Amino acid sequence: MENAAPPESDLSVARNVKIGFFHLGSGMADVISTGVWNRVMISDLGFAATPIGLLVSLRYFLAPLGVWAGRMSDQHSVGGYRRLTWIWLGRAMMVASIIILGLVTADLVRGADATLVVWGALAGALFLFSLGNAFSGSTFLALVYDRSSKTQRGRAVGIVWTFLLLGFTIGGVVFGLLLPSGESATAMGYGGVAVASLVPYQELIAGRDLGFTAEALQNLFLVGALVMGSLWFFSLLGEEQRSRTALNPASAGRQTSIWADLRLVWQQPSMRFFCIYLALSMLFAFSQDLILEPFAAEVFTMSARTTSRFSAYWGSMSILGTLAFLWLSRRYKWLNNTTMS
Repeated sequence: MENAAPPESDLSVARNVKIGFFHLGSGMADVISTGVWNRVMISDLGFAATPIGLLVSLRYFLAPLGVWAGRMSDQHSVGGYRRLTWIWLGRAMMVASIIILGLVTADLVRGADATLVVWGALAGALFLFSLGNAFSGSTFLALVYDRSSKTQRGRAVGIVWTFLLLGFTIGGVVFGLLLPSGESATAMGYGGVAVASLVPYQELIAGRDLGFTAEALQNLFLVGALVMGSLWFFSLLGEEQRSRTALNPASAGRQTSIWADLRLVWQQPSMRFFCIYLALSMLFAFSQDLILEPFAAEVFTMSARTTSRFSAYWGSMSILGTLAFLWLSRRYKWLNNTTMS
C-alpha cells in the first residue's frame, strides 16, 4: 500500500480486541456455511455432494477479487472512507446471503421441491456470500494495517487471527445449541422433475427422522445472521476516520498493476516459496470442511447438533496448540516459526 497510514495508527490493546471481534463473526460465518448448511444439504436432505461442494467452494474461486478490492480501497475513497465502505458492503452481502440460505433450506425441510428457482436462490446466496467475503476480507486486513503502527502490527494481526479461531469454537457450540435434537421433522421427497438428478438419494431419505425442525433450522440462520452482522458492524464502528481530502494524486500515480505485483512476487524465490506454502496449507486445512460433517453423519449416524461441534474442537485445539508453541518457543530457542512450519 503506497498511502501512508492515517494519524490514528496508535492501536491500543483494547481497540485491537474490539477490532478482533470482526473475525469472531468471520469464524462463525465459516461454520454456518461450510459446516452446518453443507451437512444438512448433503446428509439430511440427501442432495448430491458435487453441486453443494461447488457452491460452498465459490468463495475460494472468487478470492482473487479481494486483491482488486484492496487495490481499489488503496486508490479511491467512497464518502470519505477507503476501507469501511468495502468492508460493510461485503459483510452486508454475507448477512443477506445467510438469511436467504436459512429461509430456502427451511422450506426444503418442510417438503418443498428443489426446483430450478430454488437452486437459483441457493446459488445466488452462495455467490453473494463469496463475493462479500472477497470484498471485505482483504480490505479488513488493510484497515488493521492502517490502524496499527509498524511495531504493533505483529500483535494486531495475532489478536485478530486468534479471534477467528475463537469464532470457529464459539460458532460450533452456539449453532449446536440452536439446533436441538429433540423434536424433529420427517424428510419428504425432494427434487423437482427438472433437477431430479441432483437428488440421488431421494427415495432413501423419504421418511427419515432429520433430528431437527424446519423452524429450528430457520431460526439458527436468522439468529446467526443477526449476531454476525452486529459483530461486523460494531467491531469497526469508529475505526476509520472520515477524510475530507482527496487522495494524493502523486501517490496514486505510483501504483503498479496487479500483474506487475504478481511478477515481482514470483521472481523472488523466498516469496514464491511462501506463496506455495501458504496455498498448500490453506488447501489442506480447509479441504476437510466439505466432507467432515457429512462423513460423520453417513458413517457414524451423528446428528447435526453433534457434528456442528467439530468446528469447536478444531478451533479450540488450534488455540491451545498456538499457546503451547509460544510457551515452548520461549524455553527452546531452536523451536522457531521456520522449524514449526
